[in-house]
Amino acid sequence: MALSQFTHDGSGKTLAIELAAVIRERGIEAKVVGMDGCSVNTGVNNGAMRLLELDLGVPLQRVVCGLHLNELLWWHILSDTDGVTKGPKALSGPVGSTLQEDLWTLPTVLFSPVSGKVTELPEATSKDLSRDQNLAYQYCHAVQSGQMPEDLASQVIGPLVTSRWLTCDVRTLSKYTRTKKPTKRLKRLVFVALNLYFPGWFRFRSNPHIQDGSKNFFYLIELSRSLEAQDRDIAQNVLQYNAFWAHPKNVTISILADENEEVRRKAVNWIMKAREEFDESSHPRQFVLPEVNFDAVDYFHMINWEAVDCTEPPLTVGMSMDDVMEAYKSPIILPDYPNHTQGVERAVRVVEQVAPKRVGYTGRHRLILKLLKSREMVSSFNTKKDDAVF
Repeated sequence: MALSQFTHDGSGKTLAIELAAVIRERGIEAKVVGMDGCSVNTGVNNGAMRLLELDLGVPLQRVVCGLHLNELLWWHILSDTDGVTKGPKALSGPVGSTLQEDLWTLPTVLFSPVSGKVTELPEATSKDLSRDQNLAYQYCHAVQSGQMPEDLASQVIGPLVTSRWLTCDVRTLSKYTRTKKPTKRLKRLVFVALNLYFPGWFRFRSNPHIQDGSKNFFYLIELSRSLEAQDRDIAQNVLQYNAFWAHPKNVTISILADENEEVRRKAVNWIMKAREEFDESSHPRQFVLPEVNFDAVDYFHMINWEAVDCTEPPLTVGMSMDDVMEAYKSPIILPDYPNHTQGVERAVRVVEQVAPKRVGYTGRHRLILKLLKSREMVSSFNTKKDDAVF
């Protein structure tokens, strides 16, 4: 649902003010705020999330887009391997500079399979993939198996856009299947794509609930361990600087949904302790990233609980202690908030399409709502057999 749209000057302060105005105007009881991980949004003192909390006077559960984090991992390793971007639609390195070609028009070669961690997706997830995403999924399995189906090889790949790396990675895999003697640089990128980027991407898409966020983050930690030392260090450095899902407020809500009763007790005890130590004068507290333990064997041990502030997750603040203690008996599933902001990004694209067509807020907003409504009404076909017969 599109509630509003506005422009701002790129500062966290202005963004927070505009968001707070919409929340008050609509009478929304804000509990969760979702954005990508740039410093304008997530800065400890002047980020939009922090300033929005201070403006509203309430702590908010933070959803820092997991898919955006996954993009950052690829971008940093790509930059180290092949050079920096050359613009919004171009790369500068020996591999990247060739990825703009119409690779699907080139013949495939006999290529060696590359071990990867892209597994079979649940049917519900695979049906919900866009064309580009489904193409990525098929390419992953083709390269992992060493077999390229003819109908896949001829599929047109989406344009190279450096603001979103999915099609870049598909093009990287496609380049590999069409190169008789791939360079070490190309092999390195293919290995990272199949063992970090794509497994991480599909993990967040398959497990999109807010209570999966910390588990998904830990999965990225596990994936980073399988990389070559240089890439592992780059990945873990990025994860540390973007450890929003390792924050105890987020880990605690994941623990509440854990299948293990002993694990869930940790969350109940943490919330109980946080309520006992609550000091209204210090709330909402700053959101300080914890030190991540990259040797942890499970997600609830990836931080040192003794070294972080004991604060309650905003999503459980309104629950009675009796309700929280139900976690002793069974997992507590919170409302279905996502752990990524892909839906918001789709709405941004709609706003960009509408902006030049209407003058003024009211006209733009009406057209946005009409466009979103029309898209909901349009039927989609999953396979050829689902097509109507005329």
